Amino acid sequence: NQQELSSHGAVIDLPNEVLARSIGTVRVVLNRHIQELKRSGAVETRRGALEILNLEELLERSQELEGD
Repeated sequence: NQQELSSHGAVIDLPNEVLARSIGTVRVVLNRHIQELKRSGAVETRRGALEILNLEELLERSQELEGD
């Protein structure tokens, strides 16, 4: 479980499979949500890592998902 700070924000350095299991879902569902978050500008991805670009947007989107 590695996390670092980039010039934009936090970087979570975990494969999607591990990240999905750690939050109680499967990789395919996680990937669908990550794609939505990328479109909104909240996150960016690179191999094995997720970079948080806009924490406010990420938190807003996560609250929307909790309501589903």
